[in-house]
Amino acid sequence: MASKQETKPVPGLKAKFLYNPETCKYEPIIVTGKAFLKKSLVFLAVAFGIGLCGLIYFNSKYPLWDETQLQQENQALVTAWDIVNDHLKTVSNELAELEQNDDNNYRSILDLGPLPASMREAGVGGREK
Repeated sequence: MASKQETKPVPGLKAKFLYNPETCKYEPIIVTGKAFLKKSLVFLAVAFGIGLCGLIYFNSKYPLWDETQLQQENQALVTAWDIVNDHLKTVSNELAELEQNDDNNYRSILDLGPLPASMREAGVGGREK
């Protein structure tokens, strides 16, 4: 007696049938575990790839809230730093003009020689140990 192996449909999966013209019957399509695993892995790989591409696009288009806050704070600090640098240049130029006036006008009126650079820069640069 040739016993044909009875296959039971996998629970949760819809049974699919294929028409066999030789027997004039619809025969169920049996999906092996290996084929099911292969199809599942391909689906997961494609879904992962699409999700990764979407994540990269979203992060490039819409940056994180913390990142935007830090960029705004950085821009404010850069602006403040530029203002301080401009003020420092102005003060440095005024000091150079005062030194020029002192050497050329006041010291010549009082009949004194110009101060050496070491005396003018005394106390500049912090304390010495």
